[in-house]
Amino acid sequence: MSDLSSPIPARADVWASTILLLVFGCSLAVLVQAGLAGNPALVLVSGGALAAALVVLASADWLDPLAALPFVLPLPALAGTGTLRVTPAILLTGVIVAAWLLRESRSRRLIPRGSIPVAPIATFLCAAFLSSIFARHHASAVREFTNIALLLGLLVAATAYAVERPLRVRSMVLTVSAVSAVSGLAAVLQMFGLLAGEFPFNDTGWNRATLGFGWPNELGTFFAVSIPVCGHACVAARRGLPRFLAATGMCVSVLGLIATFSRGSWIALMAGSLILLLAGEHRFLIRIWTVAVVLLLMSDAILGGAILGRIADTAADPLVGQRAALMMVALLVFRENPIIGIGPGGFAESLDSFGPQVGWLFNYVGTAHNAYLDIAAEMGLIGLISFLVFIASVGRILLRGARRATAETGIALEERSIRRALLWSFGTVCMVSFTVWPFAHGVGQLVMLIAALGIASEQSESLPSNARQ
Repeated sequence: MSDLSSPIPARADVWASTILLLVFGCSLAVLVQAGLAGNPALVLVSGGALAAALVVLASADWLDPLAALPFVLPLPALAGTGTLRVTPAILLTGVIVAAWLLRESRSRRLIPRGSIPVAPIATFLCAAFLSSIFARHHASAVREFTNIALLLGLLVAATAYAVERPLRVRSMVLTVSAVSAVSGLAAVLQMFGLLAGEFPFNDTGWNRATLGFGWPNELGTFFAVSIPVCGHACVAARRGLPRFLAATGMCVSVLGLIATFSRGSWIALMAGSLILLLAGEHRFLIRIWTVAVVLLLMSDAILGGAILGRIADTAADPLVGQRAALMMVALLVFRENPIIGIGPGGFAESLDSFGPQVGWLFNYVGTAHNAYLDIAAEMGLIGLISFLVFIASVGRILLRGARRATAETGIALEERSIRRALLWSFGTVCMVSFTVWPFAHGVGQLVMLIAALGIASEQSESLPSNARQ
């Protein structure tokens, strides 16, 4: 039954849902045919009808688009160019946010938000908007501001949905771990050439896995953020076949991370685990590092020394120097626009004018390979400070939940495992942001989902018992 403010009679409820499902099915069929036929006008019309049907179905609680989100994260873009990519993840994000706004606008119930950091979220969004107004490249600014707004909207919407049904936190965490395992298998197949790859790894005949993300580092970030929740799946599945499948999924996800040969993601996963020290999880941290060393040595032996060789080549790798050069460019952009920056998305557009000032730069890639410097260059001090406050606010909530789960004896092992896994994932996000932009399509949605589940798991304790259904 619908939860909207004007209850729909049962018979009308059935007819409305049936009609919307028919519209959804017909629009999907037409969209596929139009895409195969290369008819852009029909693609837009059918895609719009499909999205509208999904929004209405989701806003009436006849459909749960949030449950489908993890499955579309690794999928390739449906269309786009080098700077504009239309992915299933961003489309579903738009549906989730629009459905939530529609439902909230018509609902009389008050969803308890408790510890959602509304002020930091709003401040960061306002900083991005202010920078967009004065941006040098307005098209890029509009695109990036829209991405930021959708991701922040997803954080709030996903938190609200998870707070309403706390059991959704467990199911979503397990879903993410399952998607990570399947993606890990596909990544290994791509590394060995059984699936097409575009990034050959040295002279080994292997590929650096990318899947639908398009770049190895983005896929590496996806695995680095997912692996901690895969570890929770092993704890949740106590024995028998579920435990075997969870352990297998964990191993396959680690192999997927290795298949990206993304050193930044490898380091971020381990460095991010250090945040568990603040939660009092010293013994668990020792187990993590012990298992990591064993897996590293075993994998390196199987791959003929490729992993340790990759790490050893870091200092001599010319691309490492190019990343340092790109960071220097970001500092130059920031120095010229220290308050509000050059505008969201402006770093890539301005690289041709600022890049020649760094003499050794020759790899003109449209990112500084450092999220903090990217934001400083594009949104200035206002954007950087608001972003750091936003990250710190979310991290504080997740840390508080993990510390409480560690200190209190009445909290079940599974709940404790969820909270430390989400905290570890978020710590990994903070660390990997020093080497990549973690809010690309697919990865950004995963980051916001992890943050939302962590906030919801902490907030659910304060809800009345009738809200925990």
